[in-house]
Amino acid sequence: MKNMPGQNMEDILSRCLRDRQYRRKVNEKINEMVKLIDAGHALEDSPLADLARSRIRVRKKYDLWDRIFMDSYSAQYSTPEIIARYRAGRIDEDVLDIGSGSGMQCIMFGLRSGCTGIEREKIRYISAMINAEVYGSKSRFRNEDFYEATFGSADLVFSDPLRMNTRNVRDLIPSPYDIMEKIKADAYVFDLPPHADLRTIEFSGEKEYISVGGVLSRFTVYIGRHAESDFSAHILPAGIHLTGSRYTGGFAEPRIYDYIYVLDPAVSEAGLFEDFSDMALISKDERRTVLSHASFRRNFPGSVFSVYGIYDWPGLEAEIASVRPNKVYLRYSIPSDQYYEVTRRLEQRNGSGDVYVFRFSDRYVLANKIYDVNYNNISNL
Repeated sequence: MKNMPGQNMEDILSRCLRDRQYRRKVNEKINEMVKLIDAGHALEDSPLADLARSRIRVRKKYDLWDRIFMDSYSAQYSTPEIIARYRAGRIDEDVLDIGSGSGMQCIMFGLRSGCTGIEREKIRYISAMINAEVYGSKSRFRNEDFYEATFGSADLVFSDPLRMNTRNVRDLIPSPYDIMEKIKADAYVFDLPPHADLRTIEFSGEKEYISVGGVLSRFTVYIGRHAESDFSAHILPAGIHLTGSRYTGGFAEPRIYDYIYVLDPAVSEAGLFEDFSDMALISKDERRTVLSHASFRRNFPGSVFSVYGIYDWPGLEAEIASVRPNKVYLRYSIPSDQYYEVTRRLEQRNGSGDVYVFRFSDRYVLANKIYDVNYNNISNL
């Protein structure tokens, strides 16, 4: 067990699947490696070291992270448990999952109804069966290539294609178009790249953007009976769901009021701006939509900041020096190398508290965060 000479990842996983005592020993060894990596030790490359590094990558994504098995690709791209459970609750019926990977979404479907996962990569197929046992899921898996397999009809088909450096939905493997042509189903659900070009989506359905902890994570299209609106946004862990059509109107005249509002990225990406048209639009880019208003708005789907002051750059530096914050967050477009250079200069090692800096025209706005949709109880405000 110490070095496991001559054994590759597939051999180890295959034996783990059929021999639970062996799996327990491998599991202990992997978790020992996790502790060594956490302590700063460099490990030689090996199948167990790869599994340990993957566990470190997913320990915030899965409740049972220290018992599941994933290769590095699956660890990077697998659906977080909080999203997989939400989606399983929304669909809640038997699913055919094309390209199921290490199985986490299929496993969550199987905890509620049932799911059959189709996965061509042998390592991920074996991992999925182990992970299903770990979670006690009813999901099943087949080691087949979608393009070579034979399918009948299905009630519902789900697919999360291979993550590729493309915004064109037709370039995904397998693409939704290939799946819909090959498998006739009553409904389809596709998990697409979050910044997919909507012009390449030629089929109708609800387009749902999902965020976790204020970060855009998933873009899902529902075709058929599960489609509820043109666009939607789902905010986790708050569990807030917004629906509607993309807003194409305007906003109030831009200026800085007493409060700054930053929309959750799922709401922003979905274009659900109509309820906020009375606010001033301060800035909008690929990362954030910043608004301002004179009064505090309860139940805002995002973060709210109280304005401390508005300055030119020298005035901002002087004010931050007097406030002595421990952390400074720049909430405007700036290259990453400049971001860290500026924040290091502004932050005080022995300071306290956080401050946020926004930019409006050639002025800088110093603000304090007072509310976050995912982490605050607004009844206390």
